[in-house]
Amino acid sequence: MKNKSGQFFAIYLVLLTLFMCGIVIGLYYIQQKNIASSIVSPSPLLKLQDDQEIFEMREKELILDSAEKFKSHWNDKDFFKENFRKDFLKSLMEDRIVIDFLSRDLIVHGNSAQLDEENKESFFENILYPDDSFNWNSDGNLEIFRRKIGKLFILKSKEKNKINFPVYVRYEFERKYLLRYENNKFKLEVLE
Repeated sequence: MKNKSGQFFAIYLVLLTLFMCGIVIGLYYIQQKNIASSIVSPSPLLKLQDDQEIFEMREKELILDSAEKFKSHWNDKDFFKENFRKDFLKSLMEDRIVIDFLSRDLIVHGNSAQLDEENKESFFENILYPDDSFNWNSDGNLEIFRRKIGKLFILKSKEKNKINFPVYVRYEFERKYLLRYENNKFKLEVLE
């Protein structure tokens, strides 16, 4: 009975704390209704990754198709490499899936680039797959290296009347393949 004011003070502090927490929570909900903000959707980036997978599947098919055409010259390394490269690049330049994928939001060496009919051949032969991208390794297999290119675009919210923060996306990719000829059949491996 000596210190009843201390018990009252402890209860008072608990109630005051709960009251303040209630005010903070209430203000939070009121602000959420008043502040119009929106989040950007990552769906364009996910679509880009799907398109890249389709592009790489097509690229692998074209590598194997071109290799099959010159299978009989596999042992003549210079002849095979030169003719295989020409046929492969020609197939790439004529493939609609490849051209559609590469021509959207393209960046090369950090700069925006356009892929059109005028510069298509130069782009494939000098930038994407230059001559030194096709090399024989010590095991007698052909290494094919696609140079680094990228995509640059902006993710924006669809709701224009709300506050949003656009996100700049820089997406770069490259790939290295190993073409082997075993048991009268070509095999293509992805090297990381």
